Parts: sequence; structure tokens; C-alpha cells
Amino acid sequence: MLTNRMTSRLALAGCACALALAGCAREKSVEQIQADVNRTEASENRDVASAQKQVDLASAQEARDIAKERCASQSGEARSACEKQADADYAAAKAQADSNRSAIESRQPR
Repeated sequence: MLTNRMTSRLALAGCACALALAGCAREKSVEQIQADVNRTEASENRDVASAQKQVDLASAQEARDIAKERCASQSGEARSACEKQADADYAAAKAQADSNRSAIESRQPR
């Protein structure tokens, strides 16, 4: 025969089990957590890639401006060739900045 004390203990144990199971049902699975981490890392990679591209483009523009200033001291064909080279170097730096951005964005999560 169950006593009041035993009944109370069984009721408390049952409530504890019910609360524990209810809490477990709300927890995320390892896969869900990993998906959240992957999304966060992808977002961070995009932010880093965008910032890095801005830095790369600013640096390329500065190099182009300096090269064009050097070209200004020349004349004729030499000046034209110098400016074309400065523009070509700038275009190559822009392409490299785009490539670097793509590489950063495509980094796989750890």
C-alpha cells in the first residue's frame, strides 16, 4: 500500500521526468546547430569579403593615381604607354579583388 509520502515522491518524480522530456523536445539537434553555425560563418565570410574588396580597390586606385602622376612627367608615346599600363594594372587589380572576394565567400565552414 502506498503511503502519502511515497505518493508525493512518485508525483514529484513524474513531474520532473515530464519537465525534462519537455525541455529535451525543444533542444536543437546537432544538425540544426551546425546549420546555424554554417549560416553565421557564411554571413561573416561575405562581410569579410566585402570589406577586403573595398580595401583592395582603394589600394589599386591609389596605385593607379600614383602611376598616372609619374606618367604626367613623360610626353608623347611614352606618356600614352605609361597611362595604358597604369590602366591595365588597375584593371588587373580589380579582377584580382573580385577573385579574392569569391575565394573568401566560398570558404567552407570548419
